[in-house]
Amino acid sequence: MTSVGKAVYDNNCKSSSKLFKRLQCSEFIDDVNKMVKEGKRSSDACVGRALKAGKFKPSEMVCTKTFYNGYNTP
Repeated sequence: MTSVGKAVYDNNCKSSSKLFKRLQCSEFIDDVNKMVKEGKRSSDACVGRALKAGKFKPSEMVCTKTFYNGYNTP
């Protein structure tokens, strides 16, 4: 009986973990990094431009503060 409970617990833990945001937003982050490097724009401007253009869904984006905290490094 104990092993069944442990198996259920382990299965629930696997399905309840949140994915790393970098993996969910990698296309957006790569796009902003490219715009920053090529266009000499700030990440703040790039995030705003992507929001205004509707290029990405909000769930596919990270905020500007996240970029300044280190996501903008390749």
